[in-house]
Amino acid sequence: MQPDPQTPKSIGAALVDVFDALITLVRTEISSTLSRVAAFAKQKGLGVALLLAALGPVLVAVVFLLLAAFYGLSSVMHPAWAALIMGIVSLLVAGAIGYMGLKKLGGEPE
Repeated sequence: MQPDPQTPKSIGAALVDVFDALITLVRTEISSTLSRVAAFAKQKGLGVALLLAALGPVLVAVVFLLLAAFYGLSSVMHPAWAALIMGIVSLLVAGAIGYMGLKKLGGEPE
């Protein structure tokens, strides 16, 4: 038996209806947000995976370029000095890249 639409509801019944509607709204919004976050993470996750996959060949290329520079320098100077110069240059480049990364993350080096 359904209530007569002309009969006013009690305040308690109206509050129950409002809370039920609010709970349904919150659940719907949470579900919608979770699905959007999952889609965003899936899209960005694939990009990160591709970047990590490209990192291997890049590292191999950097090693070969460093070796080429070392052999080029060792042809005009003692190989120990060439290795020292290449090591210092590599550390300076790594330090500069690390510093730029810290600045992008918002942290300041101490």
